[in-house]
Amino acid sequence: MSQLSPSEKKGLLLLLGILLAGFIIQWLQPFVVKKDLYDYSVQDSLFKALSADTAFAVKYGSASENKAEIHYSKSKTKSKKLLPHSININTANQKELELLPRIGPATAKHILEYRKAKGAFKTMDELVNVKRIGPKTLEKIRPYLTID
Repeated sequence: MSQLSPSEKKGLLLLLGILLAGFIIQWLQPFVVKKDLYDYSVQDSLFKALSADTAFAVKYGSASENKAEIHYSKSKTKSKKLLPHSININTANQKELELLPRIGPATAKHILEYRKAKGAFKTMDELVNVKRIGPKTLEKIRPYLTID
C-alpha cells in the first residue's frame, strides 16, 4: 500500500475523532437523567376522572325516566365534575340544581319557585330573572344546562 498524504491523514484523524466522540456520548448518555421526560401526571389525572365517571355509570346505571339524568364523578365535595348539558333546567329538582357552580340551596329554591310561577324556561337567558342569578352566574352554569 502506498503512503497516505497529509490531507488524508487529517481526514482519517477527523473521522476517528468524530467516531470516538460518538462512543463517549453514547457511553455517558445513560448517566444523564431527564426527570420531566416521563411525566404522565396530567394523563393520569384525566384517566382517573374519566374512569370515575364510567364507574359511577356502571355502578348506578342510568337515571329513571321520572328524574333528570346527572353525570358527575364520585367526589364528596360540591365541586363534583358535571358533564356539559347534563342537567335539564325544566325538570331538575333542588338537589340536582345545587350541583351547579354558584348555586346553593336558596338559589335552587328560587329557580324552582320561578319555574312553578312562570312555567318552563324557554331560553337559558330567562334564568337572569330568577332572584340571586346574574349574568356572571348564568355564564358559569350555562355549560351544564340544557332545555328540552
